[in-house]
Amino acid sequence: MIISTFLDVVGFVMAAATTNVRYVGMVIFLSFSSGVNNICLGWAASTLGQTPEKKAISMALVNMLSNLSSVDTPYLWPSSDSPRYVTGMSSVAVILATWFTRAQLKWDNERIRQIAPETNVLYAY
Repeated sequence: MIISTFLDVVGFVMAAATTNVRYVGMVIFLSFSSGVNNICLGWAASTLGQTPEKKAISMALVNMLSNLSSVDTPYLWPSSDSPRYVTGMSSVAVILATWFTRAQLKWDNERIRQIAPETNVLYAY
């Protein structure tokens, strides 16, 4: 997920920084951004699969939020930002959120091990 998002950022930078290779940058970020939602859904299913209920809710939330991005995305490309469209080209927050979530899940595992060392119900990290 992070590699695909990083390649998205490379494509965004290419498209925002110059007008000469904008088409190549757009091909790069469209190619790698389409698969991130699917990877995120699989990641949530394997990471948050402690109980069937938690797995079902996490998959529903990730699916809803992934599809919700189609609603607000057009508003990230206002005509006042043309020709660079820097607002729409900033997806670094996805990488930061992924690393934050990973660190939070590791911290939660340590806390669960301290409270109940004999438990097998941990996050995938």
